Amino acid sequence: MNFNALYLKENKDGQNVEDFLERTWHQPHCTENEINRILSPQNAKDFLLKKRADIVADNPRFYRVYLALANQKTYVSFEKTFNTQHYEAFISKLSLTDKLKCKDIAYGDIYANDFNGYAAKDKVWGDIIYLNTSLNYFTTFINLALLNFKLKVPDNIRINSLRIAIRIALQNEAMDFLLDPRGIIPKKIYDKINKISRNQMQYLAGHEFSHFLCGHLKDKKLTRALTFSVNDKKYFDNVYNNSQLEEFEADINSLTRPKYSKKEFEEIIRSALIWFISLDIVDYAISIFAPRSDFSYSTHPSAKDRFDNIVKYFKNELPNNLNEIEVIKYRAEQFKRFLQEDISVNYDSYDMYGSAYLDEPNTKWRGKELIDRVDY
Repeated sequence: MNFNALYLKENKDGQNVEDFLERTWHQPHCTENEINRILSPQNAKDFLLKKRADIVADNPRFYRVYLALANQKTYVSFEKTFNTQHYEAFISKLSLTDKLKCKDIAYGDIYANDFNGYAAKDKVWGDIIYLNTSLNYFTTFINLALLNFKLKVPDNIRINSLRIAIRIALQNEAMDFLLDPRGIIPKKIYDKINKISRNQMQYLAGHEFSHFLCGHLKDKKLTRALTFSVNDKKYFDNVYNNSQLEEFEADINSLTRPKYSKKEFEEIIRSALIWFISLDIVDYAISIFAPRSDFSYSTHPSAKDRFDNIVKYFKNELPNNLNEIEVIKYRAEQFKRFLQEDISVNYDSYDMYGSAYLDEPNTKWRGKELIDRVDY
């Protein structure tokens, strides 16, 4: 009798071999409750957990990261490693009517090929809103490159931070930041970055929810799309394909639907404008790698057009002092000129999959060099 037949015969609980092996595979980094939910989803939240777990299980690097994390004293559970604060912060500011509309939507960050975010529809569990986990890291590094700080950030640190951000956007930077953070950012600088980044993630979550609240998510607009791939393993979702006008509308509604105080609104819109400046840099870098035809069509407006649309719509409500935005725009243009030459000269350093760092080992902005498969 082969092993599978013997196992099935002796398993008193009727558990099949596939479930046993899958349970064993998830045990090192998932709680028993999480494994039960992964193996037998009962709702959209469980389905999202399973999707995350399957992607991690199919990606050797992700799996190694979670094996290492699970051995840390601070580790709680697999699900807790995915932040939901940005979604919840947006929902908490909605009217009661809009909150009720969003009640049945599942949401969460996920490892994905799409650098931005998307809304998908599962035939069993309904609408699900995702943001790519990499956005959390992208905003940190692009903001370190772009923002003004009271403490001086050396030019080489800004440049290296820009390179890391572009590599993240190109999906070429390894997603192991929880173990290998790429450098040391001084607390006062990081606190400012983190505040802007949280606002940006909240704005992006709001953008995806706004597609739903504006009635953009209709079955007739669904298209089957590849949302994540690793080696020969591919994940597809039925994704909503929104028009350019609907993107503009979702941008505005992400700012108008929440009941923000004047101060909250000014902080969110300022962060959103910085986001679109950042995205414009990404658009420019991608155009260097893969120039678009003048006659090609895009479903999303350009980052610059989206920036201008927000400024035009809120022209009477913008914060009085936007000097910082102008400085950031100027710095972004300088970075674009830098990238034009740097990518052409150092193409492989952007195109290779792996890790880039803020500075050389054993320096203030880097700290000790961490060795892959030794230190983590």
